Amino acid sequence: ERIDAAEVQVKKLGEAVKPFTEEATEQLAAEEAEAACEKLIPVSKEVQAKMTEARTFLAERQKENRGTTTFKEQLEKLQARMKAATDELGKHQKVAKEHEQKYAGKKLLIEANEALAGMEAELKKATDACAPLVEHAGEEFLVVTSVHTLGTIVRQHLKEKEMSEENFFKQASKGGPSIPQEAFVAWLEKLPEAIGKDE
Repeated sequence: ERIDAAEVQVKKLGEAVKPFTEEATEQLAAEEAEAACEKLIPVSKEVQAKMTEARTFLAERQKENRGTTTFKEQLEKLQARMKAATDELGKHQKVAKEHEQKYAGKKLLIEANEALAGMEAELKKATDACAPLVEHAGEEFLVVTSVHTLGTIVRQHLKEKEMSEENFFKQASKGGPSIPQEAFVAWLEKLPEAIGKDE
């Protein structure tokens, strides 16, 4: 019974590898080959399991009947069937392994390409995020950071001195409607001393 099951599985494997015979392989489309490989893998595993069961069964029967001739003829027939099944399995496995490896290789290549595409997208995001630091030696980033720091310090100083923004601007512009660039630069240079911070 176990040998029968093994023989059935070997025949199933033979059917599963048929699409990969030399004549058929040339006509097999990529999608058909992939589908055939997906069917081939579980059949290949099942035939291995059944062959192992059959070998174990046959070895146990030989061990039980060692020294007796009662079942010698039946055991020899079973051994011959097992050898024939093993030989046929060897032929099918050669074809199956070759195509399983190609299928696994193609699958890995597809997965690697997908991962690479994802990494390229992440690299673009990182490059875009770092652009203010990298381009023009980070000047744009430093200016933005400096302006932010200056704004934070001035607001903190106004809060501590309980001064409005309007009064602060009047003081900095010396009462004028705007501050000329030279006056603003001079005011910035004196600011750390005026607010008691040198940041």
